[in-house]
Amino acid sequence: MGVNREFRFDRSRVREFLLGPVTHRENGPGVPDLGRARLGALLCVATGVKAGVISYDEFSHEFANAGITLPIAGTRPSAYVGIPAIAFVLGATGNPTALKSAQRLFTTSGDFEIEARLAELEAPSSSLATFRSYDLISGAAGLILVRESLFATPQSELRRRYALALLRRSKAEAKNGESGLTVRSAPHVEFPRGVDGSHLNLGQAHGIVGILNFILSVDDASRDDTLVQELVGVLTRKLLSFVTESHQGSWTAPRYELLHSGRIGLPIPSMNMGWCYGKLSLVNALASAGLVMEDEYCIGRARTLLAELLSELTDRDPLGSLCLCHGLAAKWYLLENVSCNLGSSCDDRVLHERDKVRSELLFEAENTLARAAELGESLTEGFLDGDSGMLLAAALAMHPSLFENAEWRTLMCTPVSNKLRSE
Repeated sequence: MGVNREFRFDRSRVREFLLGPVTHRENGPGVPDLGRARLGALLCVATGVKAGVISYDEFSHEFANAGITLPIAGTRPSAYVGIPAIAFVLGATGNPTALKSAQRLFTTSGDFEIEARLAELEAPSSSLATFRSYDLISGAAGLILVRESLFATPQSELRRRYALALLRRSKAEAKNGESGLTVRSAPHVEFPRGVDGSHLNLGQAHGIVGILNFILSVDDASRDDTLVQELVGVLTRKLLSFVTESHQGSWTAPRYELLHSGRIGLPIPSMNMGWCYGKLSLVNALASAGLVMEDEYCIGRARTLLAELLSELTDRDPLGSLCLCHGLAAKWYLLENVSCNLGSSCDDRVLHERDKVRSELLFEAENTLARAAELGESLTEGFLDGDSGMLLAAALAMHPSLFENAEWRTLMCTPVSNKLRSE
């Protein structure tokens, strides 16, 4: 089956993309995990419902037949796992009946988990070894995002409480001679010998970049809030101090490459432009913060760092993973966001790279579906680590106007200063 890099899809093709991951799924139940399991594929279908590409009846049929089971014993609910994640998918359809069900479902565990994590953060004598109590993937930030999405409260008191607790913790650590929001160990991940995992603490998924983007994701009216401005300043200074730590003043952010098996990659200390822990996510956060604080230095640093990052790319760089977490889909998604944040000051090299990656993403998405249909393969379904997130990103790349308000972008927490460009 031939594939043309210059193809253009119509709305019916978008619909095929969104239904594809569920249509080709393997039989059997799945733990409700947006990042790595079947629930992520259902988020694709829910997005299609909200965009008017798929009917709610089709979504209900797919959801009922997905074999979703409760999390395994000991799995703590979060924005990406368990009941809160199921509620998010239901609410993402935009259907009033589904939204009411999602709200009732979330209150059964989500509110309790938010309270528990905020209490951990606020405890004066607590010593949090990792960001897991307040990050996007496992902690309070992601859960608050889900709650705000379901109950339409983007300026919630929970967000202010979260911000105040972080600010107090940062000031307390600074008095002790630490640099603020110090993290003493990485999330529970095994790394190759000689790699301590501390780079994860600066990332979007479990680190300072994600916390900064969470604070920046409030409505414009809230950005005048003194508390928000102060915390944005603290987090931004932390990131800026990090990227100028070396004796030469050069950028010392973690480098990544992928040791991949099939379509899924594993991060090791080399270069990657991923959403989860990579340099490009850090650049996007600095650009967003600079816009909020009207700080030309911060915006200038983001431009400089982005230029350095792009200068490291070569045509020999392996494709690696395609996924939305740390693969090709993430690279396009973040370049799109960065180009929007930098606006007219965005370098032509960035725009060229963005458009090139977009073409590669659409080509690989088409090729993936064609190969699966031809060989009868099942697609990997996770929103972050599977094909479903890659297909979502491809659908957005094809039709920005259909997906500019898609709920899945809430979970990615990558604020932009204006709408994604329409084509």
